[in-house]
Amino acid sequence: MVINDKKMGVYAIEEHFTKELLSVNNRQAGPILKIAETGYWEVTQKEKLDNQSYQNNLPIYDACVIEPFGKKRILNSPSLKQAFLKGQNLLYKFKNGSCNVDSLLQLDKLAKLYAIADLGKILHGIATHNQRWYYDPKENRLEPIAYDLCSNDRFEDEQRSPLYGFKSDHTIDIHSKRDIIPFLPFNSSLFNEKYFQYLNQYSRIAFLDSVFHILEDDLIKCEKLIQENDILYAFDKEYYYHNAKRIRMALGQY
Repeated sequence: MVINDKKMGVYAIEEHFTKELLSVNNRQAGPILKIAETGYWEVTQKEKLDNQSYQNNLPIYDACVIEPFGKKRILNSPSLKQAFLKGQNLLYKFKNGSCNVDSLLQLDKLAKLYAIADLGKILHGIATHNQRWYYDPKENRLEPIAYDLCSNDRFEDEQRSPLYGFKSDHTIDIHSKRDIIPFLPFNSSLFNEKYFQYLNQYSRIAFLDSVFHILEDDLIKCEKLIQENDILYAFDKEYYYHNAKRIRMALGQY
């Protein structure tokens, strides 16, 4: 970005959760939903002020409501409001673990997201407060919208299992609803089947080779742009080949 001839650095423009996002992805008009984050962030702020933890002692996510983006537009349209109520009902059932996820979620797309998250160690986007869902009125299912997929450099190999759903020590405290929600899809045998299918596909060397070949020009272009901010930055393909190898080794155990 350049303002009045002054270079401001490299910026990334990210789409928001609007009807344009659905249109450009050839989706029928419908609501985009989330589990409200307000209570979580209020408690997080309180923890910082008091220097103590409340997360596991308060029913934060049990009390959370399901909200649509563009609430005024959704509620002013009879058809969109009706779709929102149906999607809200599905997401409440998922959040509360009160119904088999096979009847709530588009499992194929969700399994792809989880497998790609493992490949890139971008599990931050799977966290409960980052989950975003599109209610598909044709399928009467919730479709995941990938969001905030950043890699957390704090987690080295020994701290992060290559398979997200098959390790008990991803987090020290899996007590709260916030920690449990991302693992609920693994109660479905159909989801597990698709998850393993995509892990097998995405961890193959030939698959990664083909992806990097297709993206080569864009990767070079983006790398040069980022280097304007950080001259030492270099895109590391080996990071993905390394993660893929760990995934293949782990798959051999199941």
